[in-house]
Amino acid sequence: MWLRADGTFRYGLTVGSLDQTAAGRWTAKGNQIQLTNEPRPTAPTITAGPPSLEPGKPLSLSLRTAAGRGVPGVDFVVDFDTGEPLQSYTQGTNWVLPAGEKRQPRAVTFAWPSYGLRPARFAIDLKASNSLAFVFNPNDFGVVDLTGLRVDADKDGLTLHRDDGILRFTKTNR
Repeated sequence: MWLRADGTFRYGLTVGSLDQTAAGRWTAKGNQIQLTNEPRPTAPTITAGPPSLEPGKPLSLSLRTAAGRGVPGVDFVVDFDTGEPLQSYTQGTNWVLPAGEKRQPRAVTFAWPSYGLRPARFAIDLKASNSLAFVFNPNDFGVVDLTGLRVDADKDGLTLHRDDGILRFTKTNR
């Protein structure tokens, strides 16, 4: 977290495969810092692509970019007519319902909370389609919206209070 004297900020976080950035303006009131992203980022989205029916084949799901590239690492949950849901994640290729699964899939929900993708739920009707294609629109992928989050300042640094936890930044002289 870099608070500049001109009232702008820059933020970056890299943890494992997670990379986030943000930029905007900041103001101070006492020991509280208010951040405002400029511009406000647009979260990634998933939309249903063209479905197709392949008789005799099991349910398959694909998640691709508009250019047709597979998107790995997106969590999804398949809900069935009975029993517990099946949880998995995309791997950049088609996902196929495991052999021997006899329950009827009813819906699939995709989510990628660490990158701002809110849960997107889609109904499944195997009579109409068993090969489901979905399109990932990255929008401002990797840009986190810090607008309105609480930041406490003290003599040693900053504490950023996020929905998913607290981050502590130690003051340095640059």
